[in-house]
Amino acid sequence: MCCRRGFSIWCPHKDYARLQQFEWDDNPALKDKRLFVPIGKRGYRFGMTEDGACHFLDEKNLCRMHARLGFDAKTLTCKMYPYNLVDWGDRIFIGLLFSCPAVIDNTGEPVHQQRPLLQKLLDEQRLLIHSANVVEDASFDAKRFMLSSSLDLFENTLVEIFDDPNLSLLQKIIWASDLLDMLEEATIDFSDPTSFQDLLVNAKSFARDKAEHGGLCSARFGFCEEILFRLLQGLCSTLAQKGLTSEIWQVRQHARLTRLYSAFQFMFTNSVPMADSIAFRSAINQVQAYPFPKQSEELICRYLKTRYAARAYFGREGWGTPVLHGARMTLALPGLIVWYGRVFAALQNRTEVIHDDIREAVMLTDLTFGHAATAPMPKAGSALRVIAREGWPKKMALSQLLPR
Repeated sequence: MCCRRGFSIWCPHKDYARLQQFEWDDNPALKDKRLFVPIGKRGYRFGMTEDGACHFLDEKNLCRMHARLGFDAKTLTCKMYPYNLVDWGDRIFIGLLFSCPAVIDNTGEPVHQQRPLLQKLLDEQRLLIHSANVVEDASFDAKRFMLSSSLDLFENTLVEIFDDPNLSLLQKIIWASDLLDMLEEATIDFSDPTSFQDLLVNAKSFARDKAEHGGLCSARFGFCEEILFRLLQGLCSTLAQKGLTSEIWQVRQHARLTRLYSAFQFMFTNSVPMADSIAFRSAINQVQAYPFPKQSEELICRYLKTRYAARAYFGREGWGTPVLHGARMTLALPGLIVWYGRVFAALQNRTEVIHDDIREAVMLTDLTFGHAATAPMPKAGSALRVIAREGWPKKMALSQLLPR
């Protein structure tokens, strides 16, 4: 799906030198197309149509490069999709990008049966970016460092929360949010694995009891929180705007300025780029989001579990944020997903969210927070650390998921 939705596909110098030797112009669909676009020292990216689709896609959305040269001839970026391999020294964490329809629908060959392919891709990745045996910094927050064993316990706990069959999605989000808040407020030494394990067990139990029996109350954002929520909404909605991939420099510059303008407009006026009008914003507010279909809850839980289990939420995979802030940002995504689900329902003149709305919203969200998070964006990391404040994911979930 990344090659169909405006995602910039990297082509290193080595692959460019190999691929540009072929006579692609003998295909009428590729004739006079700018197939490779320079992006500075990093190499090239594949050229795209105005809609963001790669020029190498045919009318059936199949890769012409694959058809002509085979799977092994494609660039590593193409071969990796929809996998996300996180190299953690002596261990490899395998994540999946939910912008892919097969991942969304949980179809295809199970990941554990693809070990030979994944090992081959990992070896290629290490050769390309020289990342062998690199262990990422596991700072829990600005002051505390986590040992690898403690990080394993922390992530397993979050996965167990979203595996619990006895609580609703909303209760699970509240449970995890309260757990993160308690860990932030704790004064123990996080480098002591025994103390951390005791803290985690007690906090998990207390937070679960509170989520199950504490009752659900609606939550309202303050002014700053509302602005931050709109910033997240704008990050998704303006990502694949037409014109950003144009081969004409003036068109690209105009699209960038338009995106910048619409992002600020979205933050401060709550406009909706898809169909902006006061009436449409009112229609969104009338859409009932929760409870939505069981399969939608299961999809969102699977999405969160995959990000936590694959360590695709902090450090290099999460805009350089520490563990706590990355975990909170991931936990805030369901509120964003449900909001976009309501937008898609309103676009179809429906008053209730259905599974297809949530499915599309997860794909849109992951296109932003699944792909772009791997790019070096220090300014985004600073902004997201500000956003990921105490209690914020819980407020997002309550404001978006409770019946209105």
